[in-house]
Amino acid sequence: MLDGLDAQAVDALSGAMERIDLSEGTILVRQGDPADTLFIVLEGRLASAVGTDEPGAEQALGTMGPGDVIGEVAVLTGTRRTATVRSETASSVAALQADDLRRIAADHPDLVDRLLATSVRRLRRGQFATYLAKLLGPLATELLDRIEPRLEWVTLRGGQVLFAAGDPGDALYIVLAGRLRSTGAAANARVDGAEEIGRGQPIGMTSVLTGQPRQATVVAIRDSELARIDRETLRWFTETFPAAGFALMTELAGRLDRSAASPRPADDRAATFGLVGHREFDAERFGQLLGATLAGHGRTLVLTSADAPEIGTTSANGPPLHHWLEEREAAHDFVVYVADSDASPWTEQCLRQADHVVVVADATDDPAPHGLEVDLEGRWSTASAPRRTLVLVHPPDRAEPHDTALWLQPRTVEQHLHLRDGAAGDLERVGRLLAGQGITLVLGGGGARGYAHIGVIRAMEELGIPIDMVGGTSSGAIAGAAAARGWSANRMEETMTRFGRHLLDLTLPLVSIASGGRMWRAIDESFGDGVAIEDLWLPFFCVSTDLTAATPVVHRRGRLAQALRASLSLPGILPPVSIDGHLLIDGGLLDNLPIGVMRRLNGGSRVIAVDVSPRAEMAAGHDLGTQISGWRVLAGWIRHPRTRSAVPGIVEVLSRTVAVSGLHFELERGRERADLLLQPPVAPFGTLEFTNVRVIAEVGYGPALEVLQAWWSSQHPVDPLVMNPRPEGSSS
Repeated sequence: MLDGLDAQAVDALSGAMERIDLSEGTILVRQGDPADTLFIVLEGRLASAVGTDEPGAEQALGTMGPGDVIGEVAVLTGTRRTATVRSETASSVAALQADDLRRIAADHPDLVDRLLATSVRRLRRGQFATYLAKLLGPLATELLDRIEPRLEWVTLRGGQVLFAAGDPGDALYIVLAGRLRSTGAAANARVDGAEEIGRGQPIGMTSVLTGQPRQATVVAIRDSELARIDRETLRWFTETFPAAGFALMTELAGRLDRSAASPRPADDRAATFGLVGHREFDAERFGQLLGATLAGHGRTLVLTSADAPEIGTTSANGPPLHHWLEEREAAHDFVVYVADSDASPWTEQCLRQADHVVVVADATDDPAPHGLEVDLEGRWSTASAPRRTLVLVHPPDRAEPHDTALWLQPRTVEQHLHLRDGAAGDLERVGRLLAGQGITLVLGGGGARGYAHIGVIRAMEELGIPIDMVGGTSSGAIAGAAAARGWSANRMEETMTRFGRHLLDLTLPLVSIASGGRMWRAIDESFGDGVAIEDLWLPFFCVSTDLTAATPVVHRRGRLAQALRASLSLPGILPPVSIDGHLLIDGGLLDNLPIGVMRRLNGGSRVIAVDVSPRAEMAAGHDLGTQISGWRVLAGWIRHPRTRSAVPGIVEVLSRTVAVSGLHFELERGRERADLLLQPPVAPFGTLEFTNVRVIAEVGYGPALEVLQAWWSSQHPVDPLVMNPRPEGSSS
């Protein structure tokens, strides 16, 4: 470090240093400790290591001998120690206090440049070793020493393409900092549910191991740093370290298996947030509140322009701003960058660092974009734009949100969230969803069997399990919408009981068996014809089937009652619903339990799914022959009511047809697995038993309570638990 420095700088450093002698095995600095001293090795040998996910285990980073510098990264950036350093032999070091270093560096800025060159190399090596160890297991220091010279360090600005579909699969990349997105075949097209790759994740593994061309285009969402390992180096590495080859193949097999089962992003959880205030909204205050909430999910840091006053390329006695920020990101799970109210240099840096941009606004303010927000709309291409969320803060006494469409229409956002000012529960919900730790609920269709959803929601209420987002199909959409409006399970049961009688009004069956008038009136009176989906307190969606386009439709905006009618319209039983020239019917035809939709909208969160469609149902009581006379069937039902189930009626056949189609669709797609799957024992109840609300709700409540309690006590996502694991009809 001293080579080439002028004599005055050397004298100043020598005069400020203190010699420290270490016996073998002495810990000089410990990972996580405050950094107030820099060390230079005078004699002996020391080793550095970082902790791993395995309790008590460490990943060796390397050794240091005479002339090597220790702790310059943390001292320069003001962060905590990123590694533990201990002496391997009896050693001596020279200690320089941080205040003395800053004083000397102010007069000799070239000293900072020398330290930065050392710190950048050490930071990259540490990040690479940490993330590679997570992928392959602990690596020997000698192996790191041999592979490091073969690596290529890659820097991308937000919007730059790493590689394009069709390019040769000539290298594997590991993200050291930043975030990228797999966009499909075109760099300027964003794919719904596209995979996002955050720090520590590998990119391009399949192509480099199989030798096939790239199947997707990968673009940087924000400024990113990566380590590139070409195919020859990877081959040498796996031959030198055979266990690495097995670990890579295991990881590849796991990725292929997950890809076949689910389009769930590999790393949906954002690490950095760019917080932008609408008009005069106090973004800094909200940032501190959000930071306190995120701290419950990981190490969190909130930064404003006041925390990083030197916005230029390099400060007088510190590192460049991007390096300063990178160090802080590496030391934390979440960083909230609070932008200035205008397009300042700090605001520009915040947006360049953001995995996820959050616009926060007073819901009573003018909804038109203003100032900085106007610039955001044209800032990014479709493919490279970070995820964007609008947070609307309402007065504490607001009963329900309204006119949210006026906020959404002029903005491009993936989601919007409502919260009441001062409501801790609302803020915690926002924090969980942004942190990728939300608790989401998916409710399946099943006609009257959907009343079991009320029992599940009651069990969640009693256990204090929050619902952060909800979606459903058919009867599951009804229960989900009620939960999204903030209804209690008791209110749901009372409402369903009141409207449960005589829901089907028969008509001349030219379009459908029932006219739908009573059903639609019940929905309108329960939920209000003027209520919009975007005005619900919780994020909500429901699914219908588009007969015109032969595709599923996910309703996230627009009239709530109309979307519920479409999701609930059993074909042949209720008439289709017309929306924008398309005929929509029951969503159960194509997606009866829309876990996949929930994963795509909020992939990192936990999903509780409730399935109320039995896999086996409607067995034939006897040989039905080659033709059936409806008159004879009716006469048989009148004379022998108990034999009615031997010949299913048209309503039962139509409703079961929808269920079977939805089940088949789930199996064909390789249905995404929920974190917790509940299957209430509702097979004994008919699809149209709409008057049996309380009994069916209780069937959902009792078994769910026990399973949910066990799951909730674990405090983390678990393998799917099935409430009724035996096949229908099993005697064991």
